Amino acid sequence: MTRILTIITTTLIFSGCCSTDNKEFEFDNNEPRHLSCYKKGDTIYFQNSKNDIDTITILNVDSAKGEKCFGLIAPRPMGKSCWVKIKFLPVDRWQSVTINGNTNDTTSIDYRNLIQITKDPIENKTFFDFYFKDFYTSSETVLGKLNTDTLILNEKKFTNYYEISHGFPERVKDSTNIETLIWTDKDGLTAYKNKAGDWWTKK
Repeated sequence: MTRILTIITTTLIFSGCCSTDNKEFEFDNNEPRHLSCYKKGDTIYFQNSKNDIDTITILNVDSAKGEKCFGLIAPRPMGKSCWVKIKFLPVDRWQSVTINGNTNDTTSIDYRNLIQITKDPIENKTFFDFYFKDFYTSSETVLGKLNTDTLILNEKKFTNYYEISHGFPERVKDSTNIETLIWTDKDGLTAYKNKAGDWWTKK
């Protein structure tokens, strides 16, 4: 009897139902459009007023995956996500390294997601996460206000843009720390500003 109860309990823990309405997993308002401009293998340059250059390459673009479960007693749907993974050139100081195994150690490198959009079917919210160098922020449901005026930075004009502020302004202490991103659906990350007020714009 004890063995039967153990089998039943284990089955409930690891194979619980996590089905949800498909609409609960779907993105609203076509959120993936915010990263549709990116293609794997693209190399993108940013330049400031002093002609300094920052360079990133697009490692991968993933979209609309999910509908998986996690958790033990109460499995929970993970929802869907889409993201753009980047690498900084020539040296990526913002990557993380994971060492796997005990004796025959193997090392894997985890590069940053420039943007990740996640639909949570439980909370019925969409989360936008941005990572760029020391910049990080996260917001719920909306990317932010769409600005329709014309913004001029480094003699370049931008319209229909989103202005995204650092999620933890108290951490923006050094003059080189990034405090603001400018994002457009046409070109993705188009500009960013550090604490010293220096703007970098996409070439």
